[in-house]
Amino acid sequence: MPRGCHVRSSVFGSASERLLYKALQTRWSEHLNIYPCLPLTNIVSIDQPTSLSATEIRFLRMTSIDYTLCDRSDRPILSIEFDGLGEGFSRDGVYVPRYTLAKDPNREWKLNFKLKVCESAWYPMFIVSFEEARQLGSELSLSVLDGIIGHCLGGLHTQERVNELADEQREILNNWGGDDSSLDEFVSDLILEAEVASQMAWNPVRRKIHEFQDVLMRHEGKLSWRESTSPRALVAQASDEEPIARQVTVTTSRGEVTEEAQIRTVPDWLTASIVADEIAQLLAFQKAVGLFDNPLSQTA
Repeated sequence: MPRGCHVRSSVFGSASERLLYKALQTRWSEHLNIYPCLPLTNIVSIDQPTSLSATEIRFLRMTSIDYTLCDRSDRPILSIEFDGLGEGFSRDGVYVPRYTLAKDPNREWKLNFKLKVCESAWYPMFIVSFEEARQLGSELSLSVLDGIIGHCLGGLHTQERVNELADEQREILNNWGGDDSSLDEFVSDLILEAEVASQMAWNPVRRKIHEFQDVLMRHEGKLSWRESTSPRALVAQASDEEPIARQVTVTTSRGEVTEEAQIRTVPDWLTASIVADEIAQLLAFQKAVGLFDNPLSQTA
């Protein structure tokens, strides 16, 4: 019998990775299948001929991804790599570490290679760490990562909803009697309706914002808020290593409240700004609701 082997105490690399998997299961398993530690080749196939080197192919066949979210037919939708050691993140397809590890000098190359392979297949993969995984507050069971996943899923399902709405309005579209500009406006409205519906269906942050807004409307009869770039981020946001920070101020009859959100990892600046706005709105409207005597029970 071979010696020097034993069964690991956990299939996860750390307690943090296990906790994040449990959080993803709690939030998303109602609609999606979630798998830990899938081989990357189970997600992305190697086409022939390929421009990958022999070393890259060998690594691709050996490596895995921490978490993968799939639909009910097990088609991969997006993947997440948790960087507990380097506490880094990905932005625009590049890994940005907070710490460089002497014991793993090739870590940056490995993570950048995973990002490059997924990007070449037009497949969304994110690198996150503790900042994205932690709860936004003791009274909210949501994280920045939930906002990122929800926004991504909402976007993926928007075209599906556009097609449904177009089918519902097929007779109107086929017999349009107005000019081209009015038709363009009608189609734009359909697309906007589809985007809103998809985000409400798939994005738990957007749903929670709507919930808080409904409560505030019952108290105030109106909503008043403004969004802006955080003053401390006006200079820093041009740097790949700085988070994109947005703040939201809600005005109520009992005063103003302002909350800020910072986003480190998303595919591009525009998406980052949208997700940061949504997280900041969530926190600001939650705080505004709390100004009143009988706030909504604040459990996500």
